[in-house]
Amino acid sequence: MIRWKTRPRKDGEVYVVLDGDITEGESLRDLNIQADRAVFNLSRVRYINSEGSRRLLQFLDGLHGVELIGELASPAVVELMNMVPVLAKKIRIESVIVPIECPECMHESDIRVRIPSGGGIPPMELPPCDDCGATTELAVLEDRYFAFASAPVQ
Repeated sequence: MIRWKTRPRKDGEVYVVLDGDITEGESLRDLNIQADRAVFNLSRVRYINSEGSRRLLQFLDGLHGVELIGELASPAVVELMNMVPVLAKKIRIESVIVPIECPECMHESDIRVRIPSGGGIPPMELPPCDDCGATTELAVLEDRYFAFASAPVQ
């Protein structure tokens, strides 16, 4: 089940926090966006199945004339963007959550990374492990994870 909270912001913008799973049970029909620009916080989207992705695309298609921005895209959202490239054309992702791990103690964490305005793989500073202090590594393949941001815009 997906839940959302919205709040108006400056200059005709609305901020939307999505929380949960996007599946066949969700139409997002009741999420009413009356703004020139909508910023979606995607950090709490845990899971999106194929029917959920279709419904998400339908929802976004219905937002004619609204500038759509995504921030803090969760790994589930990034995976969908890479599998369904048309999604990256509908909503501009400005930042993502990137999974990291420690090769020494196997501690898992994540970092927040801004996507460069021109696209491509962003520069990242990997922090030391919170548990043992060792150097962390990406828990994903960098070029695959950021494929949506590296694809040419048509």
